Amino acid sequence: ERGVELVLKRRNATIRQADLKKFDEEGKKVKEIYNNALSKN
Repeated sequence: ERGVELVLKRRNATIRQADLKKFDEEGKKVKEIYNNALSKN
C-alpha cells in the first residue's frame, strides 16, 4: 500500500471506480491510459 501511495502522489494520479452509467466513455479512458503506458515498449 505504501508503494502505491508514493507513486500516486509523485505522479499526481488517482484511483477511482468506473462509472458504469458512462461505460463507453470510461472504456475510452482505459484504452487511452493503456496505450500511453505501453507506447514506449
